[in-house]
Amino acid sequence: MIKKNLLAAIVAVILVLQATPAMAMPSTGGLIISGVTFERSAYENYFKDSDEYKKRCKEAIDDIHLTKTASSSEEEFKAYVENVKESEKDRVKDAMISEYVEKVEKDTGLKLLRMKGSQTGYDPNEEYFKFPDKILDTCARYTQKDGTPYTGLYLRKNSDSTLDRWIVLDKDGFFLKNKSEMVYACDNGRLCGDYVFNEGPSYGKTPQIKYLAKKEIKDGAPIFYMIVNNWLNVDGKWYRSDADGLLYREKWFQENGKWYTFDITGAMVKNTWVPGGNNKWYYLGEDGAMAINQEINGHWINGDGVVESSWRPDLG
Repeated sequence: MIKKNLLAAIVAVILVLQATPAMAMPSTGGLIISGVTFERSAYENYFKDSDEYKKRCKEAIDDIHLTKTASSSEEEFKAYVENVKESEKDRVKDAMISEYVEKVEKDTGLKLLRMKGSQTGYDPNEEYFKFPDKILDTCARYTQKDGTPYTGLYLRKNSDSTLDRWIVLDKDGFFLKNKSEMVYACDNGRLCGDYVFNEGPSYGKTPQIKYLAKKEIKDGAPIFYMIVNNWLNVDGKWYRSDADGLLYREKWFQENGKWYTFDITGAMVKNTWVPGGNNKWYYLGEDGAMAINQEINGHWINGDGVVESSWRPDLG
């Protein structure tokens, strides 16, 4: 009798397992592709209105055929069905994420690190990539929902839609790294001059490399113009850039037969003496030009701009 009851119970369990798929709880994690985690929720937030996503979810859910067991209540079975539906939606997301990543990486030749809309604080149209053959170098691309890249000047926004700043994009939606008329984008893609005015009117990745830039406000957001081979006055101080837009700093510059020099910040030196090589001293006037063939404070300066006497200034 005991054996018969045990056998009946085993058969009942087998029938239940055959009639009802294993409990499928929706995953709260992300999909790992080539070691990178892509969040399902972020993907759905960006593509949730797409017809393809809705269609594939509907097809997946319509294919679900579940049978309620006698031991399950209506509430339990309803909750179970909802869990299965959510799992199917996750499966659809995983498939679409994998397809999307594969296509983007094939089109760009880069490794996708972050999808659009996947992280707070970033522009919702921004994707982040890594160069496959480089350890640290990364870049960003900005595209519309249909994948069409934004080009030219682009007003970058934060994830809460507040304005960030203007950037320059190339024909593929990546940060532009070449000159474009008046503007120039540095390696980080932002117009030169970004992060600048706490250190003066210049920007550079290293202390040795500084670009001359002008800051303006366009449509409520900052924009930085590259100043190439020209002068710029900022807060009463004059700065000068070369043909590459690099700031003259602790260098001499000649224009229209006059010589000028600049301090470590790039500001033009004026109304003071400056030392040269071989214990020579030069004087820069009110306009910043080096004095020649004239007397300054009782000391004669020759045609080369050098004080001819043995006198040397006391600069304190």
